[in-house]
Amino acid sequence: MELHVSLIGRRDLAGEIYRQLRAAILDGRLLSGERLPASRELARGLSVSRTTVSVAYDRLASEGFLTSRIGAGTFVSRHIGARQAGSGHGQARPPGVLRPRPVWNDAVLPI
Repeated sequence: MELHVSLIGRRDLAGEIYRQLRAAILDGRLLSGERLPASRELARGLSVSRTTVSVAYDRLASEGFLTSRIGAGTFVSRHIGARQAGSGHGQARPPGVLRPRPVWNDAVLPI
């Protein structure tokens, strides 16, 4: 799988990785069950620390977007479906998973 993350500006790197991966999941570019690169591999490819990638992965996992299996890797959660056309922010998440308030979906973050 080819994964492209742009880190222009080099600010809030973990946040930028998180936002781009989340968008790729919601838009269907990363599919349910798809394996993500290992944190070391992605960090090396982006020239960032492994901790930076781990923070992004951990945040996505805590929101129910990713699951990890020791020895197998990190995967897009099977409970996440691509956003349906015309349904706005129709994110499918497992019951009980914490969700950010809808206002954060459209927040413009400073560059």
